[in-house]
Amino acid sequence: MKVTTKNLFRSGFADVWLTFYGEEQINATFGKGSRPQKAWDGYLMNEFRPYVPMETGALINSAVLNTIIGSSEIVYETPYAKRLYYNPQYKFSTAANKKAGGFWDRRAMNDRLEVWNTFYAKLIAKEF
Repeated sequence: MKVTTKNLFRSGFADVWLTFYGEEQINATFGKGSRPQKAWDGYLMNEFRPYVPMETGALINSAVLNTIIGSSEIVYETPYAKRLYYNPQYKFSTAANKKAGGFWDRRAMNDRLEVWNTFYAKLIAKEF
């Protein structure tokens, strides 16, 4: 199961940079494999962690093992990843992760978007 993490710069603080530099220049700077994209992928993987269901840690570890940092995709690769992701109605154990549940990337974004925008804007400012 893949969760795409790219192109969240369209909201919040980073809009200023998009307007000033233009989408083409920012996309060129944040292309696959670029230093900023690697930083963004690693950052989001850590941000998703508290939202990912955890019993043995295999699902979270699968992201570490299967994600190519800088590819703009975080990959959770277990036989049950898709089932857990698309079924938020399941009663997830919150013993290890208090916010565990389905659609973990979307729920993390709802909770943390302002923090993400600040981090993303700093990445852009560092490059320009």
